[in-house]
Amino acid sequence: MDDIYKKAHKMAKNIYDEYKDVDYKFQFQLCLSYLSDKKIDERIQEILTEVKVNEEEARILEKVEYYYKNFFNSEENLKFRLWQRQDKRRVYISAPYIIGKPYVDLINYKLFDKDKKEIKKF
Repeated sequence: MDDIYKKAHKMAKNIYDEYKDVDYKFQFQLCLSYLSDKKIDERIQEILTEVKVNEEEARILEKVEYYYKNFFNSEENLKFRLWQRQDKRRVYISAPYIIGKPYVDLINYKLFDKDKKEIKKF
């Protein structure tokens, strides 16, 4: 995450040097937002290539990944595995720091733990 801050400062400084009437703090916030959105979009594209889901489902999986990264204070990306049967469509989640086999129900956009208890709705 520190890399994003460095890039945002560099972008804001370049803009500030070119246009002196720009508020540096506000420009930094804009640059940070832009780079953050760009990073999220790149991760969504990675998820789309990893798992055969549509873009809306990939955005849900990115939110699930963000939830787990914050909960476990980890920077490691999750691994996703799609499972479908008749009226069920799930993506199983794995990472070294996750115990059990939680999954995301892509029909209801809910996260469940290994015991099929609902953890969170996205």
